[in-house]
Amino acid sequence: MRFVDRSLVKKPLAMLPRKTTVSAADQELTDLTAYSKEKTAALETLARARATLAADDPVVIEAAKAVDSLKKPLFKTYRKKSVKTQLLALFHGKCAYCETFYPAVAPVDVEHYRPKGGVNDTDHTGYWWLAMDWENLLPSCIHCNRLNEHITPVISTQLVELRSDHLGFSEQRRVTTGKGNHFPILGPRATQDSRDCSTEYALLLNPCRDDPQEHLAFHIDCEKLIGLVLPKPHDGAGLPEVIPTQDLLPEFKGEIDKALEDKLSLRGALSIHTYGLNRLGLVQDRTRVLRQLAFMEESVKDLCAMILKLEVCSNAPCADENKRIIKRMEALIDRTVRHMKEMAKPQAPYSTMVREYLAGFEKRLF
Repeated sequence: MRFVDRSLVKKPLAMLPRKTTVSAADQELTDLTAYSKEKTAALETLARARATLAADDPVVIEAAKAVDSLKKPLFKTYRKKSVKTQLLALFHGKCAYCETFYPAVAPVDVEHYRPKGGVNDTDHTGYWWLAMDWENLLPSCIHCNRLNEHITPVISTQLVELRSDHLGFSEQRRVTTGKGNHFPILGPRATQDSRDCSTEYALLLNPCRDDPQEHLAFHIDCEKLIGLVLPKPHDGAGLPEVIPTQDLLPEFKGEIDKALEDKLSLRGALSIHTYGLNRLGLVQDRTRVLRQLAFMEESVKDLCAMILKLEVCSNAPCADENKRIIKRMEALIDRTVRHMKEMAKPQAPYSTMVREYLAGFEKRLF
């Protein structure tokens, strides 16, 4: 996950006002607001009727029919092509959470950071008023967005040794990950009446609002390459002294408690588990990238060593030939290093991990 500045692209056309009418997003919000008010009034009428009349009373029956007859407007704006086009441009065709290229394997899921249709394990109706809000939309691969079972290691809060051949990934450790309608917070949750999200302390990272590198770090160990992401040490700024973890992803309660005990980022730990950032397939893919980088690093080191040997022989009969060979080797080193740096650009998959690897590469090289 990497920070992305949303201002780098324009708002989608669907969210811009037209010449003669309001934007599709504004119209959708108006329709949903009207529906919400009608439904609230109808439910209140039904509740009053049930409080004083029998269940088979005609007044109660009609009030119930009035509630059932209300048709909720569809969420349509976020599905529009202009929204997907701008998200594709903003994130370079990568999932906002795991940095995997999604166009090659599946269509993008336009993900609502604050879920639109409800919140897991609560009676909250969802942040429907943000369903068409550009600031609430992110591109996601299906694995980060949809609930599904994945093989996941029991290691996300501490550095441990894992081989890339599945050792440490237990078949018994199949857990459900994916954001779905999860949105854990601390503090009072925003309601459809107040619509004030400033009261919430969101526990999931938003790559357009947060700097993920303050909360997440990759496990870079050249001796045992494994593409794991881990929560960083964090001072817990903004968190209360006592944090209720019993309702936050119970399958990971032990690891979340461990993260807090070790003074690691709670937001980092929860984001890793909720988005499934250490699911087996993703770790394997990141490990392949790390192996490519390690191969190029060793190649650069070998070439540097050979250049040093050839330079020692500068007075040999073949000195001129050695100089030509050295130039070719230096050119190959430059191409290799340029390619490694290309892999760290925002357009590349897992660019944040690559940047962390390259920071160590420079130290190891010099």
